[in-house]
Amino acid sequence: MPRFLERRHWTGVVQIRLKMRQTVHYFDCVIHAMMRGEQVNGMTILARDITASRRNEARFTELFETLQEGIYIVTPEDQIVDANPALVRLLGYDSKSELLAKKSLRFFRTIPCASWCVKKSIVNRCSKAARSPCCARTAFSSLA
Repeated sequence: MPRFLERRHWTGVVQIRLKMRQTVHYFDCVIHAMMRGEQVNGMTILARDITASRRNEARFTELFETLQEGIYIVTPEDQIVDANPALVRLLGYDSKSELLAKKSLRFFRTIPCASWCVKKSIVNRCSKAARSPCCARTAFSSLA
């Protein structure tokens, strides 16, 4: 509260259990102080219900973390932002942070035949996949 009085505004997410309901709701809030002279006389609150977004995010996170297929998220600058545990395991890294330090294009060029499979956008029909297990895994992971 002292920080709010000093800055005279606050933004953040609030978790609330509404009366007569058993579920928790999340609200993205902005609070501004209403001033009378130098004294805070009240506040205005703008709150947006983001409960559905939070639930969807939780479902996505659970799916991302539990899938057996390798998935990664990359920026336009080719920096890997996130990868699921399956991709870390498939590619033989000890930790997610070790994988996140790599650039995705440089990373996939180091694996034999990966660029060919990705270029052709073929996963299941890669003729080299039957002979090279790394090819099928890499092509599938890089297309995900």
